[in-house]
Amino acid sequence: MKNKRVIRLFLDYEHEEKWLNKMAAKGYNLIRCAFGRYYFEKGSPGGYIYRLEFLDELPDHPDSSAYLEFLSETGVEHVASNDRWIYVRRRSELGDFEIYSDLDSKINHHKRISQMLLIIVIPNIVSALNQIAIKKRLKELFIDYLVIVAYLAVLFLVNFLLIVFVLGGLPEYTELQSQFIAIFTSVIPIILIFSYLDFYRNGSIGKKAASLKLNFKDHRFRFSLLRNLVKFLPWQLGHIGVIRGVYTEFDLTSIVIANLGTILGLIMLFMGLFRQDKRHLGDMAAGTQVTSA
Repeated sequence: MKNKRVIRLFLDYEHEEKWLNKMAAKGYNLIRCAFGRYYFEKGSPGGYIYRLEFLDELPDHPDSSAYLEFLSETGVEHVASNDRWIYVRRRSELGDFEIYSDLDSKINHHKRISQMLLIIVIPNIVSALNQIAIKKRLKELFIDYLVIVAYLAVLFLVNFLLIVFVLGGLPEYTELQSQFIAIFTSVIPIILIFSYLDFYRNGSIGKKAASLKLNFKDHRFRFSLLRNLVKFLPWQLGHIGVIRGVYTEFDLTSIVIANLGTILGLIMLFMGLFRQDKRHLGDMAAGTQVTSA
């Protein structure tokens, strides 16, 4: 067997490093890794020595790239990366090597690891202590509901004026056309509005009124968008089911889709109200959490 894959988890990078060197001593040389999955290539036993390091920045950052270039000039090869962790190796025939040339550099390395662990642990502590009153969540939901109703009222007025003064009557639409109209005039705009508010204002109008805010594990717009795509999925399923039902006299498919949206919506509602951390499926997918402001 030339190649080998091993699934293994480590809590201590020094143990991980020792294990990789034991594998290398058996002739299995690490070529890539990702979240507990290690891929090895069969070679000569004891051909490489492996070292791990936690960088200040991601490997593609200019400072990290310059550092990796410096390592390559000393015969050290960058083999794999896992977020800010890098896996490097050098041929054993060149002798043993250490990444940390002095005590200070080793201390700084452990400081970087400690800071990373704090970033992971603190949000989990906050999550466990998150005790938002149900009254606040209901207030948030009610006000956001009014915002959506206000948007739909404006949309209805615009459509009414368009039908009366431009089209001269209500056009006949196919089911597919009706589905697209619903998606592009109501669902997508609402998703974009709430994504904007969550990202740039740390929460919707309802959250602000209820003295709540949205916290991001990774504050990027794509996660705000992902959160609201999942959040409004039940609403979209309801649209699809009802519109199809109008055209098919509510056949089994339309009923199943509409009920699926209702069930999913109720699940997310109960998660947001009664889970200890108050996170629904959208929060879990996007790495977000609602807390008191």
